Amino acid sequence: MTSGTDSTGTTADTGAGHPGTARVWLTIAALSVGSFLFVTSETLPIGLLSELSADLNVSESAAGQLVTVYAFCIALGALPLTMLLSPMNRRRSLLAVFAVFVVGTALAAWSPGFGALVATRTVVALAQAAFWAIAVSYAARLAPPGQQGRAIAMVYAGISFSQFLGVPGGSALGHALGWRTAMLVMALAGLLTLLVLAAATPPMEGQAPVGPRQVAGLAAQGRVLTAIAAVALSFTGAYVAFTYLSPLLQDIGGVETGMVSIFLLLFGMAGVGGNALAGMLVDKRLTWALYLAVGGLFGTLVLFGLAARWLPVAVVSIVLWGLCGSALPTTFTSWALRLAPTGQEAMTALLVIAVNLGLGTGALVGGRLLAGPGAEAVVWGATALLGAAAAAVTVVARR
Repeated sequence: MTSGTDSTGTTADTGAGHPGTARVWLTIAALSVGSFLFVTSETLPIGLLSELSADLNVSESAAGQLVTVYAFCIALGALPLTMLLSPMNRRRSLLAVFAVFVVGTALAAWSPGFGALVATRTVVALAQAAFWAIAVSYAARLAPPGQQGRAIAMVYAGISFSQFLGVPGGSALGHALGWRTAMLVMALAGLLTLLVLAAATPPMEGQAPVGPRQVAGLAAQGRVLTAIAAVALSFTGAYVAFTYLSPLLQDIGGVETGMVSIFLLLFGMAGVGGNALAGMLVDKRLTWALYLAVGGLFGTLVLFGLAARWLPVAVVSIVLWGLCGSALPTTFTSWALRLAPTGQEAMTALLVIAVNLGLGTGALVGGRLLAGPGAEAVVWGATALLGAAAAAVTVVARR
C-alpha cells in the first residue's frame, strides 16, 4: 500500500498503488450507487401515494409528508453528524452508514402503521445525512489530482439515475407487487452495495474534528455565507417547480396526461447528460459551470412560462430543465469545496443543510402556490428565486 495526499493536504492511505487505481474508482462507483439508493428511497413515496394511503389508512396528503419530513431530517442531522463523524475512519463510517440504510429500509417495509414508517424513515434520513457528510469529500480526496470534479460527478450521477430509473422503476414495482416489496428490494440493493464497499473501499483516516467554532467561523465569511444563500435559493426555486412538474406540464404546457411520462423520461435522460457535463466543466471552468447551471435553469423556466404551450418549446424546455437542474449538485459541491479548501467537512455540512432546506421548503411553497394562485405562480415564483440565486453567484464569482 502507498499513501496519497488529498487536496487539503491530508495524507490518506488509499490502499492502492495510486489514487487512480481501479479499486479507487470502484469505490467511487459504489458511492454513486449509494446516492442512487438514498435519493430513490427519499422520493419513492411520491410515486406510491395511493398504495401508502390505502395500506396505512391515511390521506394521500399525509402520505406525501413522508418526503418533506425526510428532507428536513437530513437538514437537521447534517451538521451534528458531520461533527461526530469528521475525525472517524472513513471506511468504517461508510460501512456503518450503509448498514443503517439496509436495516432501516427493511424495517420500513415491515412497518405496521404510519407512525412506525415515519420513525424508520427518520433513521434512514439521518443515515443519508451522514452519507452526504462523508461520501462527497471522501470521493474528492480519493480522486487523482485534477479529477475531483469527475469523482464528485460520479457520486452525484446516482441522483440523476434515480430520477431517470430509480423512482419510475420503484414506483412500477410498488404498483405491481406493493410498496413493501419495493422497499425490500431497496434494502437488498443496499446490502449488495455494502458488500462491494466492504471489499473495495480503501482505508482513510478522518480529518481534524469539526467543531461549532469552525462552522461558525466558516459561515461568518462573507463569500461563504453568500454562496450558501445561493445554494439554498437555487434548490428552493428548483423544487418549487420540479416537485410539481407533472401538473405544470399539463396546466401550462397543455401536455396530455398520457404524454407526461414521455416528458419525464426526456427530463431524466437530459439529467444524466447534465451531470456528466458538469463533471467535465467544474475542474477547469467552474465559474462557467455555475452560470450555466443556475442561469440556465432560470432562463429555462422563463422560456417555459412564456411559451410552453407551443409543443417544440415544451420539449426544448424540459430537456434544458433536466440538463441544468442535474448540474446543480456537482457544480455547487465543487464550488463549496474550492471556497473552503481547509474546511471541507464543515462546508459539506453547510451545503447539505442548504440543499435539503431548499428541497423541503420548495416543495411546501410550490404546493401552496399551486393550490392558491395556480401553476403560473409556481413557475414565476421559482424563477424569482433562481434569479436571486444567480445574482448571489455573480457576487461571489466577482470576488
